[in-house]
Amino acid sequence: MLFRMPMQKNTYCFIPGKIRMVEYLKCFASIEDEVFVFAPFSPDAQAVIFEDSLSWEEVNYLEGSAVYESNGGFKDLLNSTKENDYIAEVEKMIAFLKDGQAKKVVLSAIFSKQFKVQHLSPLLFDFLSNEHPGAFVYLAFIPNYGLWIGASPELLLSYEGQHLKSMALAGSVPRFGDKKWGEKEKLEHDYVVEFILQNLLNAGCTDIEKKGPQIIQAGDIEHMCTTFEALGNFEQAVKLVVSMHPTPAVCGVPREEAFQIIQQTEKHPRLLYSGFLGIVSKQFFRLFVNLRCAKLDPQHAWIFAGAGITSQSNPTAEWDEVCLKSRTIANALEKTETFLKNGDFYP
Repeated sequence: MLFRMPMQKNTYCFIPGKIRMVEYLKCFASIEDEVFVFAPFSPDAQAVIFEDSLSWEEVNYLEGSAVYESNGGFKDLLNSTKENDYIAEVEKMIAFLKDGQAKKVVLSAIFSKQFKVQHLSPLLFDFLSNEHPGAFVYLAFIPNYGLWIGASPELLLSYEGQHLKSMALAGSVPRFGDKKWGEKEKLEHDYVVEFILQNLLNAGCTDIEKKGPQIIQAGDIEHMCTTFEALGNFEQAVKLVVSMHPTPAVCGVPREEAFQIIQQTEKHPRLLYSGFLGIVSKQFFRLFVNLRCAKLDPQHAWIFAGAGITSQSNPTAEWDEVCLKSRTIANALEKTETFLKNGDFYP
């Protein structure tokens, strides 16, 4: 796999000597050296751990072929989400929310784009790295899930030397145009802020600092972002990951009710979308929410995106939001295809 940390120039290659499939709750058990963890959205699905790295080094130039071996065992990614279907589901969900079944639910969509050049996947990674310097960018073949790529703007949790960091990234508007921040976006953001703060307190963390919200840019989208810092030990950090995933930013409020509504409503499996991934060791870890991502099959890229639905949502605006979020990967796909046609050099 290849990955690049936010605001860093170096790209690293991690080739695992051993791969384990584990229950989500056992992600952090028996970890000594640095490993790489991929956890799905659903806590009931298996996580994947890359360990015993055979190669952990900086890559100076991206070349060669990305490995593609299978569809990852999933046959349900057959059709893109249609606009009319998504809007109808949002309208139904708004009725649920007004009925008091939940306060917020994140409804995702999936977009199929032709992509027949898997051998240029490293170039796709390179385009994402250049266009999104503040994102965690990765390209990985993951057993049981297939070939995935992403450029996530959202930190779930980091831990190093007793220092913990997290962020609430929720509430979005288009970067361009006349869309203004409204009560809906602020309320959506506040749900996540309250959730993270309560989890930090429940874990027994101390010296909790909250900063924000501020507005950050991620591609063609602007997000409300509140950051958190606190003090805690490794056991508290692990407890936080388990208790926080999935956050209201990708699931909803209350979480259990929102999760059930998502399972009953979405017609595609989320797989690794809105799960988390990153480096873990006993001394430190950095975990990111798997957003702005896609699964690469032999003929297509399946792009995942979601929007937070509340009782104040506008169904058409929510559809526009998921379409805009999908452009992070779609734009990079188009640049990669253009490279193939024109024979340009690497950026």
